[in-house]
Amino acid sequence: MAGIVKIFVEPTKKGEFRAELGDGSILVESSHQPFLEAARMLVRRGADPKGRLVMYHKANPGVECLRSKIGTAAKLRVEEHALGPRFRNWEPPEVLKARYAARGTVGMD
Repeated sequence: MAGIVKIFVEPTKKGEFRAELGDGSILVESSHQPFLEAARMLVRRGADPKGRLVMYHKANPGVECLRSKIGTAAKLRVEEHALGPRFRNWEPPEVLKARYAARGTVGMD
């Protein structure tokens, strides 16, 4: 059976967060999407995609914020939309940059 991986996030700068494992090792240095980035990092490190990823804020570690299968979260990204953020399929940054450039829109940091 797949296990549960707990990550703890804390702000690094406006709108960005660091994601750490319980032992303090850093999975994601700084991201707007630390939960999803952490899932991709875990998959690259060989984590079971069927395992569960649970996120907590480091300042309030007793409250679960997000939960997903690692593999499911690794396949997603968040895209800002006029009606609020939306989950979209993850694509490498260079693919997204090319798409936004072709549309003449801003969508990447």
